[in-house]
Amino acid sequence: MYMEEKVESVRERISVNVTRARSGADAFSISFKGSEPETVMKIANTLAAYFIDENLKVREAQAIGTSSFLDDELEMMRKKLVSVEEALRAYRRENMGELPEQLDANLRILDRLQLELADKQEGLRDEKNRLADLENMIQMNLEAKKNTPLPENQFGKVPTEPISEEAPISKLDALKKQLSLAKMRYTSRHPDIIKLKRIIATMEAEETHQKKPEEPAAKIETLDNTSNGDKTEPEPKVDFRLVAQRNSIAREIGSLDREIKEIQDKIAAYNKRVENTPKREQELLSLDRDYENIQSQYSSMLSRKLEAEIAVNMERKQKGEQFRVIDPARLPRKPAEPDMKKLFLMAIAAGLGLGAGIVFLIDFFDTAFKNPTDVETMLGVPVLAVVPNIQQTAHRKKWKLRLLLNLVSMSVTAALVAIFAVLAFHGVDETTALVKRYVSF
Repeated sequence: MYMEEKVESVRERISVNVTRARSGADAFSISFKGSEPETVMKIANTLAAYFIDENLKVREAQAIGTSSFLDDELEMMRKKLVSVEEALRAYRRENMGELPEQLDANLRILDRLQLELADKQEGLRDEKNRLADLENMIQMNLEAKKNTPLPENQFGKVPTEPISEEAPISKLDALKKQLSLAKMRYTSRHPDIIKLKRIIATMEAEETHQKKPEEPAAKIETLDNTSNGDKTEPEPKVDFRLVAQRNSIAREIGSLDREIKEIQDKIAAYNKRVENTPKREQELLSLDRDYENIQSQYSSMLSRKLEAEIAVNMERKQKGEQFRVIDPARLPRKPAEPDMKKLFLMAIAAGLGLGAGIVFLIDFFDTAFKNPTDVETMLGVPVLAVVPNIQQTAHRKKWKLRLLLNLVSMSVTAALVAIFAVLAFHGVDETTALVKRYVSF
């Protein structure tokens, strides 16, 4: 036989049948038919072990392939997740201050800026009123000096003594009196009282630091007219303390204008932030939705990757769901085929049928007349007389011998049938043991 024929012969003698195991799980049996019991047992066990080994290899290869595929998909998803995170981070960095979670802070800052702007504007109005009052005082001082005659000495010059000025002192006293009257009506935290205190403190500080002793308040000199000899009247001078106060107030007004401008710019910026917050919220929701979707996919794939790694390790260690041998092949004590019981019954039936058929055939082909009726039936001639069979000595011996042979053959047949029945229903080993036990007696 060629190798292909040998393989085909072995393949034809292998059979796989799905059965139900004793534990209730699905199972299948692998059987092999052959003429040598030991060879059949070895081949059956080898087939079972080979099937389990190949199944483990296939399962391990599938688990490794799944793990490798999930590795690639997980790396791709990780890159996509990092990209979305970077885009979300860049969007937050570019729109810092306009994000939805910063809306409450922006509104609080806007309220504070509005209050600060109102306070600054009120302070600006007070300073402008103060500046207008001071300008009026300066104008009144100039008019008072113009209307006051200046005495001359014998050299035609004005005296060098300082001219006393009562306007600032009167103004300061008036403010102090106004402050005392206001304290009788309001508390110390009233805006009017605070404003009066600030003005009085400013005037007192300027009067203290800017006053110079022995310095004339104003000098008026005469100029000689060479053409006609007339004297020009000197131009009156303003008290430097009033000018200093005016300059200070002007600087304060400029500073307040700048602060108000800065506050208004900040208010405009925060208003823009508050107006842009709904738009940023919609854009941020879209980015957050994409990020959450990708993160969910990444988490799901990561868990599947861990499960795949666990499956690979379990397959490698053969601790996962796998096939196992429930009943290994054992050395058979009796052949699986043919079935001796069925063969015995078939042999009995075949023997009886064969005997009956042979008797029928012999009788069918025998043309001899066995009784007078056959003559009358077959020839149609009436029988007048019948001559009995004359038994001779040789015929009698022959008949007795035939009867003896029939008895012997029937006895042998009965013995063979009995032995064959015992072998068929009890097996060769049991029959041999039974025979040995009776023989030993």
